[in-house]
Amino acid sequence: MRTNEIEQMPKYSQLNLISQRYPQQNCLKVYRALRLVICGRTREVDWLSFSQLDWDLLNGMTMREGLSGLVYHAWKEGQRPANIPISLFAKFGAIFLQNQQKFSYIQTELITRIAPALGEAGLKMIIMKGADLAGSLYPQTGLRPMVDLDCLVSQSALSPSTAVLSALGYVEDRNHMTLPWRGFQELHVVMRLPNTPQSIRLELHFTLLNARRDFFELNMEWFFSQTKPFYSNLLNENNTSHDSLLTFTASAQLLHLSLHLMMAHGIGGSDLLHFYDIHLLLERWGSQINWEELLAAARDMNLDYAIFAAVEGCAERFNTPVPPALAHPPSGRRVQPLKKFIESRNTPIPKTTLEYYLRELSDRPILSQIVVGLRFVFPKPEYMRWVYKIEPTWLWPLSYPLRWGIGIRDLFRMLTRRSKIK
Repeated sequence: MRTNEIEQMPKYSQLNLISQRYPQQNCLKVYRALRLVICGRTREVDWLSFSQLDWDLLNGMTMREGLSGLVYHAWKEGQRPANIPISLFAKFGAIFLQNQQKFSYIQTELITRIAPALGEAGLKMIIMKGADLAGSLYPQTGLRPMVDLDCLVSQSALSPSTAVLSALGYVEDRNHMTLPWRGFQELHVVMRLPNTPQSIRLELHFTLLNARRDFFELNMEWFFSQTKPFYSNLLNENNTSHDSLLTFTASAQLLHLSLHLMMAHGIGGSDLLHFYDIHLLLERWGSQINWEELLAAARDMNLDYAIFAAVEGCAERFNTPVPPALAHPPSGRRVQPLKKFIESRNTPIPKTTLEYYLRELSDRPILSQIVVGLRFVFPKPEYMRWVYKIEPTWLWPLSYPLRWGIGIRDLFRMLTRRSKIK
């Protein structure tokens, strides 16, 4: 299917939430244009037919999908529509510059402070996602936005790495914790560097999936073996590597990005940018991938279907050529649990804690659903005291009826929203 022949919005896309408020014809028209622009086919778009409603939709979709830098760059490189609102072009240009500035600031922090401190402690850290891709995969750093500085360390190195960051002024941030049955350090540690021009939120991971199921076994040793030196061309014209900073090989990048897209965010919670990361990786680094070894490793973890599903999503959105090694997706009983899990993630990002729990429950057996449901209704006291911060503190038991009231309110809002959609 070619990207300019799309007849409907993606089934599970967050953009469907936009299309429910605007005419479907306009939404489809703008969605086609957006995908053509970031694929370098801007001249194929009939910009002169764009109405003010279309431009408003383009603004909303571009912001939602994290594509402002890519759209601005495509327009700036001699393909700028004659009738584009000046304010919109300026807005996307400002975001492009903000992306560059944030990347430069974080890279400087990595190279000048974090890398030497880790090196002195004899530690290594893998830089992941936007902090790596913006400077390595994308031709310009302003094209790829980044929210967090995502890093990966071994579980044994988590505590000493946290200590190194604390010595540099980073402080733990628990505001991200939403699931009370999970320990704070079960998935990752979140740290912030306060009182800086651009507050850095650093996620220190020691695993790549927060989903724990018995149908796959994530082999972190394989990922740690698939690394190469991290390079920065911001501070050294010779692209000097830093021994304490690493990044994934192309094979590990593809598997990681596929797992993150399909199993963490899910198709419904992912934007075009996540798919474009994989599209660009295949386009620029595909020749570096040993497909036989990658698929064998992913099959051993029973996660190979995630790669097929992610690449198929790229082909649907960007007409990405599917590598011959992925021509025949796995099938049979072995892959059914993973397919079901991925399908359970094909819903929009939950808006409330209640909806998050309901999504977590969707693919679990009955007994697990009961356990998780009870943990939602009756979290541990320390979690309740930390989340609700009732004063005076001896009144903390009142946080339970407060939580139940919020849950009932969220249930009412969710049912009301769904009835309106129907």
